[in-house]
Amino acid sequence: MSAPPVRAALLGASGYTGAEFARLAASHPGIALVAVGSRAPAGRSFGDLVPGIDPRAGAQPSVVDVDGVVALLEDGSCDTLVTCLPHGAWRTLAAERPALAATPVRILDLSSDHRDGSAGYMYGLPEAFRSDLVGATRIANPGCYPTAAALSLLPAAEAGLLRGDVTVVALSGASGAGRAAAERTSFVELDGGAAFYKV
Repeated sequence: MSAPPVRAALLGASGYTGAEFARLAASHPGIALVAVGSRAPAGRSFGDLVPGIDPRAGAQPSVVDVDGVVALLEDGSCDTLVTCLPHGAWRTLAAERPALAATPVRILDLSSDHRDGSAGYMYGLPEAFRSDLVGATRIANPGCYPTAAALSLLPAAEAGLLRGDVTVVALSGASGAGRAAAERTSFVELDGGAAFYKV
């Protein structure tokens, strides 16, 4: 007999990370996406926030604001909160709304806000720390560069093949910087070149 699906609420559905999480959750048999939260949800449907999901795929989650997410957590409608807010926004929101941060449900933070282990968050790379994460209620997801580097080096490290320091040179596109318009991430600034990222 299989376990019931995780009932998740998502904060930050309109960003790239939130939309991707929603797309993956919509087709995952172990996740029931109950609600998606946006800072400006008025009049928006799930399809507006997360385009490209077949509405016939199943029940569409409700679109709520932060107060709506808090209400769902308080009434037990969700057992997991996934935060996909811009870096710094979840830490600020949690400070402004202590009840939200203190909720007993599992919180998965996909921003950089708690990668330092603050507020009881565990570093959430399951391929390396699976046994540490079992039963954890606060999980901080590593970023794209550490994840790519760790996953590519982990087999060699486990086999004892690494000797000394390792240097990783990596390039990525601009989507990791989020959806907000910025000169440094515009097509004209990026096309045909490469630049240092947050040196």
